[in-house]
Amino acid sequence: MEHEIEMKVLPTFIENECKIVFCFRFIKGKIHIGDVIIDTYVEKFKKKKPLTIAYCSKMQILEEYKTITMKKLYDFLKIIGIQSISSIK
Repeated sequence: MEHEIEMKVLPTFIENECKIVFCFRFIKGKIHIGDVIIDTYVEKFKKKKPLTIAYCSKMQILEEYKTITMKKLYDFLKIIGIQSISSIK
């Protein structure tokens, strides 16, 4: 069932805030099943290596598809190097 759901990713760079916002759109067949907006930024620590963090600013997914879409979303974020993800609301 996971392969039946298409995830479209639309990244936007916000220059004045130095962050990337990813808009995810989930589609099954011709049915739109939800959207998620993830903001990413780099947290700089004094003596540690910078950490790329993601947090969810919007999530609207049909309840029966939440588990599958969140797996796809987390897999994508892991691939692009997000080291920390705040709880998705």
